[in-house]
Amino acid sequence: MTNIIVEITKYSLILLMTFYTFLSFRVLVMKNTKARESRYRMMSLLMYLMHGVSFITLYITSNNIEIIFLYLTQLIVFIITGLLYKTSYKRMSQLVYRNMMTLLMFGFVMITRLSFQKGVRQFIIASIALAVCLVVPMLIDRVQLWGKLSFLYGFAGLAILLFVLFFGDVVYGAKNWIIIGNFRFQPSEFVKILFIFFVASVLSKRHDFKRVVFVTILAAAHVLVLVLEKDLGGALLFFFTYIIMLYCATGKLFYLVSGLSFGALASVVAYQMFSHVRVRVTAFLDPFAVIEKEGYQVAQSLFAIGTGGFTGMGLNMGLPTSIPVAESDFIFSALSEEFGAIIGICLILICLSCFIMFVNISVKFENPFYKLTALGLSTMYISQVFLNIGGAIKCIPSTGVTLPLVSYGGSSVISSIIVFSIIQGMYVLHMRSEEELKRAQEMMARRLAKRKLASERKREQEKLSSKSSKKESSTENSEKNTSKVTRSRSTNKEDNQGAEVNVVYRDKKAYNRSIYSLTYIFSFLLFLVIGYYSYFLVAQGKTVVNNAYNKRQDLLAQQIEQGKILSSDGAVLAQTITNDAGEDIRVYPYGNVFSHAVGRVLHGRTGIEQSESFTMLTSSVSGFGKLTNTLNGVKTAGDNVVSTLNAKLQQVAYDALGDYRGAVVVLEPSTGKILAMVSKPDYNPNTITEKWESLNKDQASPLLNRATQGLYPPGSTFKILTTLEYMRENPNYEDYRYQCKSEDRINHVTIHCANGSSHGKENLKESFANSCNTSFANLGSSLNMDSFRNFCESMLFNKTLPTSFKTAQSSFVLNGQSDPNDFPQTVIGLGKTQISPLHNAMIAATVANGGLMMKPYLVDRVETFDGRIVKRYNPDSYGQVISKKEADILSDYMKEVVKNGTGTRLSGMKVSVAGKTGTADYEIGKPSHAWFVGFAPVENPQIAISVIVESSGTGSRYAVPVAKKIIEAYFK
Repeated sequence: MTNIIVEITKYSLILLMTFYTFLSFRVLVMKNTKARESRYRMMSLLMYLMHGVSFITLYITSNNIEIIFLYLTQLIVFIITGLLYKTSYKRMSQLVYRNMMTLLMFGFVMITRLSFQKGVRQFIIASIALAVCLVVPMLIDRVQLWGKLSFLYGFAGLAILLFVLFFGDVVYGAKNWIIIGNFRFQPSEFVKILFIFFVASVLSKRHDFKRVVFVTILAAAHVLVLVLEKDLGGALLFFFTYIIMLYCATGKLFYLVSGLSFGALASVVAYQMFSHVRVRVTAFLDPFAVIEKEGYQVAQSLFAIGTGGFTGMGLNMGLPTSIPVAESDFIFSALSEEFGAIIGICLILICLSCFIMFVNISVKFENPFYKLTALGLSTMYISQVFLNIGGAIKCIPSTGVTLPLVSYGGSSVISSIIVFSIIQGMYVLHMRSEEELKRAQEMMARRLAKRKLASERKREQEKLSSKSSKKESSTENSEKNTSKVTRSRSTNKEDNQGAEVNVVYRDKKAYNRSIYSLTYIFSFLLFLVIGYYSYFLVAQGKTVVNNAYNKRQDLLAQQIEQGKILSSDGAVLAQTITNDAGEDIRVYPYGNVFSHAVGRVLHGRTGIEQSESFTMLTSSVSGFGKLTNTLNGVKTAGDNVVSTLNAKLQQVAYDALGDYRGAVVVLEPSTGKILAMVSKPDYNPNTITEKWESLNKDQASPLLNRATQGLYPPGSTFKILTTLEYMRENPNYEDYRYQCKSEDRINHVTIHCANGSSHGKENLKESFANSCNTSFANLGSSLNMDSFRNFCESMLFNKTLPTSFKTAQSSFVLNGQSDPNDFPQTVIGLGKTQISPLHNAMIAATVANGGLMMKPYLVDRVETFDGRIVKRYNPDSYGQVISKKEADILSDYMKEVVKNGTGTRLSGMKVSVAGKTGTADYEIGKPSHAWFVGFAPVENPQIAISVIVESSGTGSRYAVPVAKKIIEAYFK
């Protein structure tokens, strides 16, 4: 029943919030007063409904009766606050008020969900702030000295920051707190308001160069102190707000460009000076690469957002408590996880609606002090929104600033309520001034009408002459001048703290042009955040959710029955069944055969179970179908994953490898499909729990997928690359000749051919077919190692393979500065060079595919439980890494290996085969690793294969027979 209620309330909240957001923009353009009032009442109703539905859901999912009492108390406070505001300020901006209360409401709900005690504390602090700030609009409206205090604001704010610097306490690495017993607050949250008043009051009077220099020095002092406190997020807000206010006050683009340039330079300096800045940048660049340290916070945030998706998990159904400081810095991530991205986007749009309303108030004022103050508050507010949400979704590095009105923190919520109250007061002041001006104009119009009527009567009675007509005209001009004076006096009630009236009129259009331009920029930035937010969910969400560190996948399994994994030929490789105890268990019909490729669920997801976990815990069943299943108490079937693996070929490869340790990879060259992937030793995923301890202790590492993560010296298979590099550096390669005597000394290193073979006189093709070590050491030592390294890296050495699953990185370490004595071993595939079996298969497949390297993949398509295709994965090329001509030459050389060289065991088959054997010595006294890579048929390659048999012997004796069985089975 609980799941049913959560599911219903989840979609109800989405509908309510979407409608509310629409109305918050609709009222901005409505002209009809009655219709607008009706929409405001509707917005209030929607807010109360969202508030009630959220808290009822919290109560049902937690069964904590205290939540109901908290909800009722909040409801009473909301109603009383609304009545007091409406009674006290009939001219107030209803949109600003409703948006403020809606943002507070979402903060109350989410903080309560994270911690009931913190939710109560946040509510109490906010309630006190709402009560106290009830007088702020009146003070802004009636007190006439706000624009006269000028430098007093600046010096007071700087003094407070200096006090905190010397006597404050460190919290989360920043020394910007004052702690007295159990009470703590962040003074910089209030100093930012003083800072805006300081800049606005000083620049509204005059903004000549000397004044700008002095103000900039004082503003820079604020920023510097914040930097010394290591409150870099706060410093960024102060700096950016000042630059914007300075630009709008002066209209000089030079100040804006130079300020932003200086800010960029300061960011580089901060990166070099402060370790926590470097930590945040590292976490931003790749949080999952450092997930256990620097990236943990951001990674958990992305896990939450990705798991929540567009519709959310539902209140109390996610794991937002696993996000560090979820209630403050990352509250947007917590909201996204349980409310979903649709509500998250609506929340961003509501913040944008507030910003637009703030800016509208700014542009309406003629008084430069109020204009700049509203602009500064607007800039500070929207910058904070951008930095908080942008950091949470990894659009920008995290800065540690809070989300106004939503994040937990007494200082944050109080200062945010003060900002909204100041804006409300400025709106009231403007509306009152407009009304007074309108009344004055109406009164003057009535006077003019009376005088005009009297004048007309007099003219009719006295039959005025032309002279009296001139007198009347003079009277009318006098009255028009009187009207202008009246308007000026009325406007001065708004402009008591401003500059002279003629200056205000002259600069108003210039001010507004700058403000409108910045409005467009900030709006674009928020839409950029929304775009990235959506892109992340669509393009990256699945990959992020599938991460093995994400604990939320088990939560999805409570609602969705995980889908099946199928082979390309229809066999079930993994499925979920219900045992006799009514528990869902994951079973693997083929046991050990697919243990590494398909993977497991228990004790850390691996293989396809890991890479496609989110896919199989996602259902493409319609919303109505999901709701029906929930109402019936039945789990919804997750989507099935159809792999590229061929069950029959996999079984053949598994059997062919026998009891040897090693790996087999079979690819389709033209597409990159992985047809078979075997690694031994292996394990049975059906008994993983019982065998877990012994498997971990096993020195043979049965849990390791050798096909993708094993690294081995490539042996003579590496001669494919050595040959091609030699051809590129020596266009006359066909003239190459070498006399093999089974042993040669190259660069003070003695090289032997396998089994002491003496191949006699050879050209390049014969050296390749015979896998002659001495010949290749000879020609390879003449290679340009910088060029060879670049070529190897173009073939993905020292790079991550382009796959959706985890792979080891092959390595080639030599360059032009390396010791020449390392060259002979390296060019024949020994030394420090290492490669994975998958990578070797990709190289063989590239030669087979005319030099075009395809990205390997394991999943062909996703289907619903009843077979309807949801998504098909299409082949994707990595690039033309070698030319078609080069590929044809290598193909011919590899064919010669099978015909007359070390791979003759493959000759005489019903299909032609091209390949290269390899024997890789890795430790003195132990048998070599046996390699084979190749493809078939040569004329029209359909499969490419890579085989390694560990510690067995030569490639021709141990790896080739394995490959032969697989090729025979495929073309049977």
